[in-house]
Amino acid sequence: MEPLENRPAAYALQSDDKDWVYKGSTKNLAERISAHLSGKVSRTKNRRPLELIYWEYFDDYTEARRRENWLKSGQGREWLKNKSESKNSARVAKSVDARDLKSLDRKIVRVRVPPRAPSV
Repeated sequence: MEPLENRPAAYALQSDDKDWVYKGSTKNLAERISAHLSGKVSRTKNRRPLELIYWEYFDDYTEARRRENWLKSGQGREWLKNKSESKNSARVAKSVDARDLKSLDRKIVRVRVPPRAPSV
């Protein structure tokens, strides 16, 4: 099995002031989070620092894109809001950097995820 950080994933980042959430999907989570944190992503570079509040791995990128689209729907936004406010949220330390993602592998396995959104 390939390392977890090289698998397709859907994820959400929250701004430090908690008023803005970026939802995305990627083929390589470690590289994408590193790009966000270093200011290389135009949509998030002015919102730093960012907090990784949700991530979920998939077998293929198409499934990750479906989850991203669901997270952007009204139902997904509400679920994400409730999840990020919950004490049992799958949160990571506020200042995640790419070196920390390797240690997240063990934590990610234990993250509870919602049932998959229905296919459209």
